[in-house]
Amino acid sequence: MAGNKPDINPKETNLQDRALQISRKDDNVQNYNVGIKDIDEAIHFYFNSVLRPTVVQNGTTLNVPLVYGSPENGKLCKLTVITEIKTVKCNLH
Repeated sequence: MAGNKPDINPKETNLQDRALQISRKDDNVQNYNVGIKDIDEAIHFYFNSVLRPTVVQNGTTLNVPLVYGSPENGKLCKLTVITEIKTVKCNLH
């Protein structure tokens, strides 16, 4: 009996499209939209309020700051960290 589905024909069952019956001509409510900024803010809120990233270093717990960055900024950050590590190694010798 799993393969037997009822045949629903909108003309025979009097199903009506409610979107065609309601007018928003005199409506003061604006259309709802979600943009990339709204999504970014939601992700930022989730990371800072729900996940709360932390790192334990030398027995102390440190909060990890969440900073927005493009791929170019990430590459620049990696180059800066590598440069700092090289200078630290050079200063240790």
